[in-house]
Amino acid sequence: MLWRIPAGILIRGPRTTKMFTLAVILTTVSPLMYYFATNPILLMIARIFHALGFALYVPTALGIVALLTPPEKRSIAIGKYTSAGASGLMMGPAIGSIGTRFIGLQNVFLLASLDACIGLVLVISVILPKIRQVIQEEDPPPPFHFREIPDILSKKPVIIAFLGYFSIVFIYGTNLAFTPLYAKEQFQLSEELVAGLFTGYFLLAVIVRVALGNLIRRWGTQKLLLFGLLNLGFMSLIMFIIKSSVYIFIGAFFVMGISHGLVFPIGSVFIVNSVKRSQIFLANSLYFFSFDLGGGIGPILTALIVTRAGIPPVYLLIAVIPFIVAFLAYYMRVELPGS
Repeated sequence: MLWRIPAGILIRGPRTTKMFTLAVILTTVSPLMYYFATNPILLMIARIFHALGFALYVPTALGIVALLTPPEKRSIAIGKYTSAGASGLMMGPAIGSIGTRFIGLQNVFLLASLDACIGLVLVISVILPKIRQVIQEEDPPPPFHFREIPDILSKKPVIIAFLGYFSIVFIYGTNLAFTPLYAKEQFQLSEELVAGLFTGYFLLAVIVRVALGNLIRRWGTQKLLLFGLLNLGFMSLIMFIIKSSVYIFIGAFFVMGISHGLVFPIGSVFIVNSVKRSQIFLANSLYFFSFDLGGGIGPILTALIVTRAGIPPVYLLIAVIPFIVAFLAYYMRVELPGS
């Protein structure tokens, strides 16, 4: 969270390639640091480096996708890019669970670092030359001024994107913290089946994101955003109401993945099409600040409820949030021109 805004300020103009290279190096090295972390202090240092890499990488990569793509094709490009991230989140729990059983937790981090090396090679050999070419062809961006932050945050599409992503991450963070425990206690699911919950969730997210461009052309961004938010709320309500059928519980959790597949990339399209080109990286960093808020506040707030009333009431609480955001999105009539 602390790195977000400084990272957005630093990623501008000619510094973009340097910051992106640093981000990829940090995300490649940090899993290796977990491998060698033999005490809590080293583990904390690894987490700090990992957080810095994440804060730099995600908004930069998303901004690069926007810069390299014509405005009319951005929804397709962002959908495909974010589908790659969802694919990683889909396979990660399964690989981590199986890998921990057969090669040990420490070696899983080594495997993750080796996998990240492939991305590092691709960035250096393919992506960086394209970024340099685009930056050289454009006029130098104006220097950063702090008034840009309130200017970005005052735009209606940015507000709805921020709140939509906050609601998604709030609910996902809560599910990540408590749904595995609830599934084991209420339905006696094994560790592998619990990991399968998240695999199915992100499988649907990947499918939706691959088809995002076509979906936006047919239904428009506002209808899809409203559907994603309302679906998220209704599936949370079903998980609260249904306590006897494991199949309905699993199905509702899977269908939540559709919302994850819609809300985040549509918010990203809102962001990049609502600000100046020189502000794209800063706007993305502000957008991902909602990720930090949702992921931090969600589990902490819901933990207070769990300690007093158990896990089921949590699903009722998290259902309320996307309904509120959906109402605001409908009331503000947020829609991109031509979508």
